[in-house]
Amino acid sequence: MLVLEAYIRKELESAVKNWCPNITLIKKGESRLQKVWKFKNGSDFIYGYLVGQMEGYIAGLVVGRYGKIPDVEESKDIRKMVEVRAKEIRQIISVQEKKTS
Repeated sequence: MLVLEAYIRKELESAVKNWCPNITLIKKGESRLQKVWKFKNGSDFIYGYLVGQMEGYIAGLVVGRYGKIPDVEESKDIRKMVEVRAKEIRQIISVQEKKTS
């Protein structure tokens, strides 16, 4: 199985482009989330939340496409796919946070 096939990469690009701007929805519930999760930095929490969502989304695509849960190596590949976009994701989040301030 090629986890890094073009279909999966394209879906990740779409997730980065379309999900990060939606942080306004998360920001609206930030005070409630802070009470539950006790985080100190809202931006870091939102970043971690979105990255986790993206990894889960890609894992779900693999399940849908191949009918199996990603193994350890495939999970590492998925994580790497998201990690190489870390700077871009943080940048998009930063721009969106400035818009909502």
